[in-house]
Amino acid sequence: MADKVRYRKALGLEVCKRIAMGESLREICSRPEMPPREVVLGWLFDDRRAGFREAYGNARRAHAEMLMDELIAIIDTAADRDAMALAKVRMDVRRWVIDRSMRRDEGSSDGGSGGGRYGYEAALSALGLDSGPTDGAE
Repeated sequence: MADKVRYRKALGLEVCKRIAMGESLREICSRPEMPPREVVLGWLFDDRRAGFREAYGNARRAHAEMLMDELIAIIDTAADRDAMALAKVRMDVRRWVIDRSMRRDEGSSDGGSGGGRYGYEAALSALGLDSGPTDGAE
C-alpha cells in the first residue's frame, strides 16, 4: 500500500498540523484516511519534498513549544511530595522529547538520543527547575 499513496500538499500539511497539536506519527498514520508511516518517512527523505520536510520540522518545533508550556502547568499543579515525584517523571519525559526535537532540528550526529543544552533550559532555570536528568536524589 505504501507505494500507492501519492504525496499531496494538503495531506502533508494535515500530517504536520496533527504533529504540531501533539499527535504522534504512529497515531496519525493508524487512521484509515492517512498514509502509512513508511510513506510519511519516505517524504522526509525525498528531495522533491523539501517543503514537506520544512513543514514537518516546524511542526516538531511547535510540538516542543507546547510541551514546554506543559512543563510549567505540571509543576504548578504538584501540591504535595507524591504529586511532585509524579510531576518530575512527567517533566523528564517531556524534556527528553523536547531535547530530541531540538537535536533533530540542529542535525546532531547522535540522532537526538543524547542530552544537550538548549534555550528551553533558560526558561526552566528561570522557574527554578533543574533541567538535568533525574537521578532519584532529592
